[in-house]
Amino acid sequence: MGPRAEKKLAQRAFETDVREHLKFLPWAPIVFLSAKSGRGLGQLFDAVDRVHAARQARVTTGELNRLLARAAERYAPKADKGNQPVRILYGSQIGTAPPTFASRSTTR
Repeated sequence: MGPRAEKKLAQRAFETDVREHLKFLPWAPIVFLSAKSGRGLGQLFDAVDRVHAARQARVTTGELNRLLARAAERYAPKADKGNQPVRILYGSQIGTAPPTFASRSTTR
């Protein structure tokens, strides 16, 4: 195995380790770069552009409400008091950068 293949294996092992420790960030890009040679800077700037675009993205109310309905079916929310189920009425994106959402719910 040559040095290039060993480097790739080390990068994959490092990425696996990072993903394991940061399970709450599965969507975050991992970019390998060299401060000495500048290798990987193009990939870094591409990742920054993608993250910036995602941060500015809007989710339609319909799309969000379908997601909330599926989540409520799978993980039916319970009220703080008693066993009465909570009904999610609707949700809406009220801001970007950072994405901000509001929802309305009620108990039955």
